[in-house]
Amino acid sequence: MNFIQQYEAGAANPKIVIRIFPSPGNFDSNHRLNTGPISGVNYCDFNDYRTAQDVANEMIQIHDYNAAHGISEYGFKPANEPNLEWYGLTYQSQLQTVTPWSDMYGYFFDITDLAAAGGARSLTPPMAQGWYAEGVDLTANGLQNGWPSQCVSSGTGCTSGYSLMEQYYTGGNYGIDWHNYWQFEDTWYQACGTQGGGGHVPYYFPIWMLAQINSGGGAITEADLHSPAQDPATGTTDKDSSYTPTEIGAFITNEDQGLNSIGVQSPAFVADQILSVQLDGVYRPAAGGEPAFVADQILSVQPVLGPTDTNAEQEWHEAYEDATPAPGAGPTPTTTPQSVSERPRFTQWYVMGCPDWDVNCDHVDNIEDLGAIGIYWQQAGSPGFVRADALWQGVVNIVDLTYVGDHWGDTW
Repeated sequence: MNFIQQYEAGAANPKIVIRIFPSPGNFDSNHRLNTGPISGVNYCDFNDYRTAQDVANEMIQIHDYNAAHGISEYGFKPANEPNLEWYGLTYQSQLQTVTPWSDMYGYFFDITDLAAAGGARSLTPPMAQGWYAEGVDLTANGLQNGWPSQCVSSGTGCTSGYSLMEQYYTGGNYGIDWHNYWQFEDTWYQACGTQGGGGHVPYYFPIWMLAQINSGGGAITEADLHSPAQDPATGTTDKDSSYTPTEIGAFITNEDQGLNSIGVQSPAFVADQILSVQLDGVYRPAAGGEPAFVADQILSVQPVLGPTDTNAEQEWHEAYEDATPAPGAGPTPTTTPQSVSERPRFTQWYVMGCPDWDVNCDHVDNIEDLGAIGIYWQQAGSPGFVRADALWQGVVNIVDLTYVGDHWGDTW
C-alpha cells in the first residue's frame, strides 16, 4: 500500500492497473465457461471456480479500499491470458471453434457490468498472443515460421477470436489490455511482406480494435524481449549485455511510428501504454531525463517475493538486481532502495533511453533517422511528444533535421 501511495504521488499522470488473482474461470464438467453458479460446485475454493459476480465483487472491494486510502486505480484485469491459461494445450482444439470465444464474451461482459455497478472499471483480459486471438500465430514457434495464419471456424469460413468478441471489445469494457513479447532485434515495422509488423502485436489487431484503442484507451501490461524459456531461439541469453538494452526503447518508438504508418493515429494510444516492471519490493522514483513517453506510462508492479529468488523467468524480467539481506535477516525482502541496483538494461531502457539524435534507436545516426523525422514533419505537441521532436521544442521541423545532421554517422 505504501508503494502504491508513493507511486501515485510521485508519478506524472499515474495509471494503476490491478490484476485479479486467482482467476480460474468458472468451468463445468464439459469445460464450458459459465457466468453464474454451477450446480454441485464448491465455491469456497476460489482457486478452481469463480463466478462473474465473485470476480466483480473483489474488484469493488479493492476499489473501495483504494478510495479510502486516496488511491484511484485505472482499472482491473479480470483474468490473465485466458485463451492460454484456461484452454491452452489441453483444450486447444476448442479455440478453433466459436464456443470458447462466445463463452468468454458473456463472462467478461458480465464482469464489466457487475463491477461498474459498484464503481470499478474492468478492462479486457489480455489474451496470449498467437493463441487464435489475432488469427495469426504470434507464438515463438510462429515467429520462427513466418507468422502462419490461424483459423477459428465460424461456420461461414475462418475468423479470429477477437472478431468473435467484437461487441465485447467495442462496448463491454473500460479499456483494451494486451501483452506483447518479441524476438531479439524484431522491434521494427517493415513496409512490405507478411511480417510487416515485426514483433508488434497490435499490428495484427483488427482495424476496428485499433480504432477502439485510440478512442477508448488501451494498456500494455506486459511487454518484454522473449526470454530463452519463452523462445529458445530468441537470439540472446544475456539481457544485460551492451547491446540488448536498447530493445525496449526501439520497440516503443516503433510502436508509435509503425501504427501511424498504417493509418492509425496513435499519440493518445502510446500515452496510455503500460510498461510492466518487476520490482524487488522497493519504491524507486524515476530519475530525470527520461523519454517523454515515460511520464505518461502506467507502471505495473509485480513484486518479487524475496531477494534471493532463483526463478530464471522472474530474473529475466526483473528491473532490479536482487537485494542482499543483512546477516541473519533471512529471506525477507528489503525495502531500502540503497540495497538494490538497477540492472544495466533497465537503466538504459527506462531512464536513459536512446540519444535524442538517434531517432529510431538503432545505434547509428543515418538516413533512417531523417526518414523517421519526415513521418512527423511539421506536427506539433508537447515538448518531446515523439522522438522525431529531437530537440524537444514541441514541433518537428528543420531544427530537428539539423540536430540529427550534426551527429551524422555517430554510433553509441
